[in-house]
Amino acid sequence: RGSKCIPKGGIESYLPGLIEGGVVELSSTDPSVFFSHALIQQHVYDNIPIEERRRLHLDLGTYIASEISLDASLCVTDDAAAKSAEVGVRDLNLGESSDVVDVDVDDAHEGKLSPTTPSLSSSSSPSYPLVAIATNQINFAGPDSVSNRPEQIRFAGWNLHAGNDAAERSNFQAALYFYETGAAFLGRKDDDEDNIDGDNGLWQDDSHWLCRMLHEGSAAAYFAVGDHSLAEKHAMAVIDNVPFEDSLISQYIIIRVLDNLGRYSEAVTYGLDLLSRLKFDIPSEATPSAVMRAMADTGRACSAYSFDQITSTHHIVDEKKRTIMNIANVLTISFFRYASPYLPLVGCAVVNYSLQNGVCEESASAFLIFGYFKNSLEGKYAEGCYWGNVVLKILQEARVQTKTTLQTDASVTMYLSFLYYPFKELAFRQLKLYPKCTAIGEMEIGLMALVFSLTLSFYGGEKLSLILKSAEELISNIMKHSREGAKMALLNKLLIDELMGKSSGDFPDFGGVVHDEYSLFFDAQTKQNTQLIEGIHIRHFNSAFWMGDYAEANKRSQAILALPSSKMLKIHTVFHTFFMGLIAFHMYRDGEGDDYLEKGKEALDKMEVWGNCSAANYINKLLLLKAEHHASMCNIEAAKAAFQASVRAARDYGLVHEQGLACELYGKFLTSIIETDEALCWLKCAHACYMQWGATAKAVQVWKDHNLDMPMPGGNVGSFVNKHGREW
Repeated sequence: RGSKCIPKGGIESYLPGLIEGGVVELSSTDPSVFFSHALIQQHVYDNIPIEERRRLHLDLGTYIASEISLDASLCVTDDAAAKSAEVGVRDLNLGESSDVVDVDVDDAHEGKLSPTTPSLSSSSSPSYPLVAIATNQINFAGPDSVSNRPEQIRFAGWNLHAGNDAAERSNFQAALYFYETGAAFLGRKDDDEDNIDGDNGLWQDDSHWLCRMLHEGSAAAYFAVGDHSLAEKHAMAVIDNVPFEDSLISQYIIIRVLDNLGRYSEAVTYGLDLLSRLKFDIPSEATPSAVMRAMADTGRACSAYSFDQITSTHHIVDEKKRTIMNIANVLTISFFRYASPYLPLVGCAVVNYSLQNGVCEESASAFLIFGYFKNSLEGKYAEGCYWGNVVLKILQEARVQTKTTLQTDASVTMYLSFLYYPFKELAFRQLKLYPKCTAIGEMEIGLMALVFSLTLSFYGGEKLSLILKSAEELISNIMKHSREGAKMALLNKLLIDELMGKSSGDFPDFGGVVHDEYSLFFDAQTKQNTQLIEGIHIRHFNSAFWMGDYAEANKRSQAILALPSSKMLKIHTVFHTFFMGLIAFHMYRDGEGDDYLEKGKEALDKMEVWGNCSAANYINKLLLLKAEHHASMCNIEAAKAAFQASVRAARDYGLVHEQGLACELYGKFLTSIIETDEALCWLKCAHACYMQWGATAKAVQVWKDHNLDMPMPGGNVGSFVNKHGREW
């Protein structure tokens, strides 16, 4: 009412004629009137004078806002508002997807994604739709309709509120619209994207905190939708215009941008400078003595607390300290990919920071790093297990699932738990992590958890055809969120293709110059992505080993050992050590020199230690290395017993691929001592195991290399090769 486009006295007297003429219709369920066609409505709307139209939108927006007390919900002090917005931005999942998905565990393993309506977060506004509607009405009127400064700030605050609500639901495109429009109300023009940090009204004293929140929201949302350039610009606008202690959220976003763009060296340098400004006591040089001293000092500090004291997360830790720990956490990703020697120093520094300021969910990653280097640097595997359990307990006690907790949950499996728990159990754990990630919009972490699951399934001897199908679907999905992650998944697929004797098909489109595996390796070298470089060498090493090309495997091994990352214990390290031990004993018996015997014994000693961590994963490997050592020492009876024990252990733990490997190596050993009939039995059993695994190319190679077309001689190997006593 009161609008110039409405006749004096209202429209009630005109309704019958409008209805008869088909212009409007009456609702059958409530006393509402609506236009009969959208084009009629648009025509009426377009004929309302622009100033009247703006007034109409402002009236509608302010009326709806008054009904939900929107202004009252924003009537807090600047400091409290800033803190509230900071929490909102911290909880902007910062993934690279605007979709929230919900899938069951079986579909997840096959990489099937089914978008569905996201569940509403309890931390978001209960009147979310009306907040968005009210704010949209104001935005339809536009910034030019408001010249009063308090009103501009008021409506910018509404946009911040609506943007945070949209981001809570992982609707980052909508969040961007609200954040950017809010900034426009404060002074920036719609076409002023290149000058987002200018002084055209945005950073005035009366709106300084609000401007910061809007820019941080935009930076986080742009990152989420994959526009890293604009995410970096908005984050830098905050960093350039606010005190350092108020820029921590933006600093966090900058580091994530650098990592996602593959600028790992820059991320490491930027991160070390940032930690220094945050007063973390990190030595200027990461020398071995500095690292070991930091490990020892941190160990002494931790020894003053019990397990329950460390894992208690009931401390009140303010958001600023949590943000600082999140910054350190995200830095570790780049440090790891770059194989930076500063990684253990950062981990120790954050452990000490947590002990001093209160352990919380954000602390878990630092304890993971500390435990990891207890294994990698000090070889104290019992302590590594202890710190792994600390991490799991902290995650179990977490208040809510966040990006940090989920990422730590995935990482603890791949860098600590693999030493202590069966691979198949861990593969299923990673599989169950996927729906937790997608529930809060963290698609990138969820998909990487599936990559980890497939890696563990491969090493656990799952059927290759199932892993390959999952890997193919996973690569196409992960390409939408993380190309670096897709590259790691591709390496698994290429290895499986070779073992199965399949063509790898078209190379995925990674953009730029990456069009085959050679250019992929060159790109990794250019970006100094040590993790990917090592992954490519490991893929070729594994392929060469399984196909019996020990010369190529040895060459690839030397390339792996030349990388600084090779000193960091990973699941691949275990298999590299195991396979190289077998190769070393083989080359020693082929007369390649005593050095190979020593290398084989070194691998045997390491496997003996790992065997004490998890019999399910490592006892069959230990027995096989012992068998090869006995064979090298000409202890024939001891070698036979150890070979057979290895076959039994692999069978009992469901490691069909390593059951086949033990049968193959035993058959080769028997051939070398001229027990050819018995050798033929074991080689045929190896062929059967490889076929069961799905490694057709490997099975065919064994068949041809050992002329297995001849009739099967008598032999009693059934009790060793088949858990259920069935004939092959």
